[in-house]
Order: sequence, then structure tokens, then C-alpha cells
Amino acid sequence: CSKLKICVCSGCTHKDILERDFFPSDRLFPTIDRYQSFANGYCNVIAGERNQISPKVFQSKVPNYDGTYETGRNLFSKEPLALVTRDDDHEWSEFCNMILQSLISAETYNITKDNYAAADTTALLKTKLFGERFEDMFVNAIQAVGNYGEIYARNLQELVPRQGLDYINTRGDTGLIYSFPFGGGVSNVGPAPMENRTLDAIVKREHLMCGIHNATNQVWNGMSLDFCQAVSAGIFNGSLAAAGGVELVEFHDIEDGFAGLLNGTLDVLSGATITVEASVTGISFSPPYFYIGDRSGDSSSSIAMATRYSDSEWSSFVYWVVSSTFYAEENRIDSDASNSMPEVNLFGTYFSSMFQNIIESVGNYGQIYERNVETLYPRNGTRNMLNQIPFGPQHFPLSPFELGGE
Repeated sequence: CSKLKICVCSGCTHKDILERDFFPSDRLFPTIDRYQSFANGYCNVIAGERNQISPKVFQSKVPNYDGTYETGRNLFSKEPLALVTRDDDHEWSEFCNMILQSLISAETYNITKDNYAAADTTALLKTKLFGERFEDMFVNAIQAVGNYGEIYARNLQELVPRQGLDYINTRGDTGLIYSFPFGGGVSNVGPAPMENRTLDAIVKREHLMCGIHNATNQVWNGMSLDFCQAVSAGIFNGSLAAAGGVELVEFHDIEDGFAGLLNGTLDVLSGATITVEASVTGISFSPPYFYIGDRSGDSSSSIAMATRYSDSEWSSFVYWVVSSTFYAEENRIDSDASNSMPEVNLFGTYFSSMFQNIIESVGNYGQIYERNVETLYPRNGTRNMLNQIPFGPQHFPLSPFELGGE
């Protein structure tokens, strides 16, 4: 590799990623114009996001270049794109989310812009989730733009051929456990917990009220307990959490657990099945930490922690507690190496060691799974595996169609 020279854009995170995991710093060269630097021979490799370094984009940047240029298929970082809404309007946020879910679900149902108008398909697409005024919201969306696959083919396929993460996980034999990137801003100091909100109340109360959906024969019950412990460890610290920083409340009916969240009896509910109904009625979910269902992808359920949507600070806190266990396993950080977890100040300096405390207390996701579930529901060949290089399909929609015309 002595002749290897990789040009990366100045001020981007690409250099940090490559230097951390793949190449020595003396092989990486930040430049203002990667394309021209490659064309004039200053470097022999350029690195960047797929849509930035595709052959079509490269050719548009240096149209007179007539040498060889190819892009690889392996991905070395995560750059997910999403819809963004304000956190103070739950109805609008869920409306946008359900439209997105419907477009992805339409592809799994093979509903397209050309066939959506069939009588049985139109009946499937009608919904009362947002009242009669919007009962055709899914019909209209698919009529306008088609399903997710059609949107991708029309806008991106020629530029960035679809692969890996951008496919839908229908077979169920590849992993969905995936930590969204932390980014470079987790060490930035954010505000202290907002007065009289959930996180502030828990700190003052000195214990967490964590509900457990503990129905009969649920193989993930042990994991749910560990994630209650993880949230408590993130709020306080490993020792205080172990000494009684969490009070558990069991529910055999998930609807009773959701009711406990909405009336303020609970701070968080663990072991919750993600549903469309709950999502549009004021419940926010963490990333799923357990997928159950047959390996073909039928009858699947996604299990997560649930919070009240009305407290976005607290929902975000719980979201990143769960994600931190995924991140730890992806980066091979176990409970013995918990100090390798990054510090985070986004919730104020009081919680700067929250990720370290979480992993010290319960371990990474792999350790949690091995301790609680492996003998009951072996992880290999299921969606509960990590989705890592080479990345597999990551889309797994919460289908609003299953409600029919409710």
C-alpha cells in the first residue's frame, strides 16, 4: 500500500472513519476537489458517499477524463437519510411516518402505481387512522409516486444502484440490529434535563418506574428486564441502578402497559410490541431489540421499549440507551471494556458517562442476547443478528395496511 493515496473531502467525517478502521493517516489526503485530484493523478482512490462518487457524478465533475474509474460495492460507513418533522406535533409526525411505511409496505405487497386501483387493492389501502378525511391517504400517495422500489428506481438507480441496506428484509434470515451513527456531536454539551419532565422527575425521585410486558411464553422477557436495568444505569450509574434504581411493574396485557405510560404511572414500558395503533395514539418506540416470527418473514413482531411521545427528551434518551448496546457490539465493546464507549453530553454533563455505565451494567447487545435468549431462540439466521459489513436489507416496514379500513 505504499503507493496508495486516498483523497477525501476536507471537513467530512470520511477521513475519521477510514483512519479509525482501515488505513493509516499518511494514506489519507483531505482535498477541496477530490474529483480533479483523482483525474490529475494526485491520488489514485477517492472516498465518499455512494451518491457523491458514482461514475455518473464523477464524469459530470471531470468530463474530459478518459481514464479508468470504477466504484466498489463494499460500504464502510452509515449515512442514512430520513424525513424530519418537529417533535411538538405528534399527529403530523406520525402522518408522515405512516406515509413512508405505506410506500415501503406497498413494495412488499407488490402494489404499484399501475395496479393500485384494483378493487381489492384499493380496499386494502383505505384507512381511518387519521379520520375519514384522510381515508385515501395511502391510495393517493401510491397513485402519485408509486411504491418505494419505484421511487428508488426512478430517482437513484442509475446514480446509485440499489443494494444491501436499501432492500426490504422479507426473508428474515439476515440481521436488523443496526445502530444509527452517533456522529461527531455527541460530546457537545446540551441542556440539562427540562424541569418537571420525565428525566428530571426520575433523577429527583431516585428510581425509574419501568413496566414489563410479561405475557406467558415470551422468550424475550429476560432481555426486557435487562433493558430496564440499562435505562436505570444510564440515568444514575451502575452502582445506584443495581442498588434499587429501578422499580419493576409487570403487565400481562400490553394495552394496560400503554395505559400506564399515558396516565403517567410508568416512565417506560419494556417488552412492548410495536403497533400502528399505539404509534398514532401517543406512544413512541425505541429501536426494536427483538424480532420474533418464522424465518420466512411471516407473523413477525418487533419488540421495543415504549415511552410517551409527548416527552421527546425522554423518548430520545431511551432510544439512545437501546442503540448504545447495538453500537457497543458493532464496535466489539463488551462490559469489561465499557470505558471505550464515547462520552455523551447531549443531555447535559450529568449524563456524560451514560453509555459507559449502560455497557458496564448490562453488556453489549450480544451479551444481553446470549445471557437471556440464545438457548431459547438461537440468534443465528434470524433478524436478531447484527446488520454489518457486508450490509443486508434493513427496511422492515410497520405495515399500516394490516388494519384495512379500520
